[in-house]
Parts: sequence; structure tokens; C-alpha cells
Amino acid sequence: MENPKQAEQIVRDMGNLPFTMSGMPRPIRARAADPEMFDDRPRKPGKRITFRWLDQQVPDFQVAKKLKDLTRKNAAEASFILERQVGEEEKLANQQWKTLKANYKKYELIDGVLGDGTALRLIRSDQTSLDRAARVSALPICIPKGWYQTAKLCSGDKGLSRKGI
Repeated sequence: MENPKQAEQIVRDMGNLPFTMSGMPRPIRARAADPEMFDDRPRKPGKRITFRWLDQQVPDFQVAKKLKDLTRKNAAEASFILERQVGEEEKLANQQWKTLKANYKKYELIDGVLGDGTALRLIRSDQTSLDRAARVSALPICIPKGWYQTAKLCSGDKGLSRKGI
């Protein structure tokens, strides 16, 4: 605000008039700012921070020493826990990456076998039907209609199932 009178007027208006957001009144409060509200406030006149050495006989010396030791211990524990957590996260990331690569290879292999017709050639060479191959295989096989004219197609909406195994 430009001057204290304008600030007082705004605070008064905020208290008397409703504050609306998206057409709905919202409850708000306004008050004049105090220097204590801000972290970067200037220090009070006459107050200075001073440092001095304490003698070991002063009762505050033992308290300060305990606080210093406790602070160092807490910092060391926090550092250890953080390093351990980072190590565990790296191990987990590596494990997930290996699992992802293995799954990707499996899907690529399945896609390659079904895509180039190797599965159908094997079925034709063994003179077995797709139904029997589905019972024997570990994965259910369903070839959409019209994929290969010579292949035996899935029967209706059922497709090939593993019920007969």
C-alpha cells in the first residue's frame, strides 16, 4: 500500500464486503501486517547476537555440549539412512529393469512366432489342430478370422480355451 490510511481502508473493506470466487462467497480475514510476520524482517534496534566462549564450570556448558553432540549424532543417522535408502532404491530399479527386459523379450518372441507364421507351420507339420495346440501350449492361442486362409480359425466368440487341459 502507498500509505497506512490506504492499508486501513483495505482491511476494513475486506472485513465488511464478502470475498467471492467463482460466484461463491468465501470467508476471509484481513489484518494489518506486523514486522514479526516476515522471516526477513529487520532486527530490533538494540538487539545484537553475540558469541562467547563458555567455561566448563558454567551449567550451560554441559547443556550446549549435549545439544552439539546430539545434533552431530542426528546428522550422522540421517546421512546413513539416506545412503541406505538410495542404495535400496537403486537395487529395486535394477531389479525392475531386468524384469521389464525379460518380459519384453518374451512378448517379442511370442509376437515373432505368431506374426511370421511359425506357429501355424509347426501345427500343419505335426498335423494337429489349433485346439489341441492350445491345450498343449502354455499360452492360449487365438488367431483372428482371416489371418491365414489355410489355418483352422477360432470357433465363434469362445476362441481357444484351456478348459480341455
